[in-house]
Amino acid sequence: MQRKTRGTRTTKHRKPEVQLDKLKPDALLTEEEAAKSLMVEPPTLNKWRQRERGPAYLKIGGRVSYRVADLLAFLAQCRVVPRAWPAKPRRGTRGMRRGSR
Repeated sequence: MQRKTRGTRTTKHRKPEVQLDKLKPDALLTEEEAAKSLMVEPPTLNKWRQRERGPAYLKIGGRVSYRVADLLAFLAQCRVVPRAWPAKPRRGTRGMRRGSR
C-alpha cells in the first residue's frame, strides 16, 4: 500500500525560492512570496498573524505585505545557538544506577 503525501512539504535540502538577501530591505513582498522565502505555506503565515506571532506585516488596502527587513529580523529572532558540549564526560557516571555501590 502506498503512503499518501500532502504536497511537497519536504524542506530538508530545499532552498527558498525568494532570496531575501538579494532584495532591498524596504521592498514589499506578497504573502505568497514571504511564505516561499521562509519555506512555509501561506496558511501558516495566516495562523501566525491570527495568533500575533511571526514576522511583522503591513496591511495596505486589505492586502497583507511583508517588508524584507521585517522578514530578516524575524529570521534573526528565530536563531537558536546550542550550548557547547563538555570537553570530556565526567568519570564514573556512565552506566551507574542510583544506589548501586
